Amino acid sequence: MKELIEKLFNRIKEFIQKNWWDVRYLLLLAFAFLLLRFGKFIKWLIKDTGSVADWVNDLGTIGAFIIIFWQIKKEAEIQRAIKIEEQRPRFAIRVVSDNNFPDANVTFLGKWDKISEIITNIRNNNVIRNVLILKNISRNDIYSITIRIKYTENNEVTKFEKLGYSGIGPYENLVLLSDFNFNDESKIYGGLVVRFITPANEMGFFEADKLDSKPKYYYVETKNKSVSVNDVDEIINKKSAKYKELNDGMDDENVSYNYYDRSIKSSITQKLTQKQQR
Repeated sequence: MKELIEKLFNRIKEFIQKNWWDVRYLLLLAFAFLLLRFGKFIKWLIKDTGSVADWVNDLGTIGAFIIIFWQIKKEAEIQRAIKIEEQRPRFAIRVVSDNNFPDANVTFLGKWDKISEIITNIRNNNVIRNVLILKNISRNDIYSITIRIKYTENNEVTKFEKLGYSGIGPYENLVLLSDFNFNDESKIYGGLVVRFITPANEMGFFEADKLDSKPKYYYVETKNKSVSVNDVDEIINKKSAKYKELNDGMDDENVSYNYYDRSIKSSITQKLTQKQQR
């Protein structure tokens, strides 16, 4: 019996925590009902029940208020969910060399020596090594991203490199420059994971195991239960094993936030354009 009571208490507690806003409205309306009927309630306790019609009428009024408040809250929740879903980004990844390198809307992310190397090659019209590009293919801005690149070295050591950046614009190309090199046969690409934060403050993950694999999107569950995904994407809880797998190492000190300044980028794109026209 004691275990049953504890189990019931825990379930009630969990329900209140998950639906606190609804519970609060109900408590407020119950309090208003008592104030409205307080005199008759005391009289009912002491003398009689009063008019049945009055009680039914008051209960109906309170019930109508509860339904109206619930509908307003639900509609506002749905509208917020729509705005959240509309601000989600979409990504594309590809490997490019100098013959089809993007000539506009490009940002270089990575270690300074790698950034310096590729900028020097572009300016000198040298052949650019194959590089990995992550593109925001949506019309939405992205507040911030953290990228975790996975590769295997010498067929035995698995390594991860993490890059970070804030303020990604629509259709922006991010050139990912790390110690991994597609031209180095001792290193095998193992995929990447992108953690992103949207302007609606929603956290999501973009996971692509291989270049030819079908990527998948995961969105972190929030208190707004009206937020949804399509049949391919998935909503995950922060306590889930999948969230811990995707978010592993995203917040440690090894994330590189170096990037090439946009004010210098125009001279680079001019050289790229001239080179492609030859």
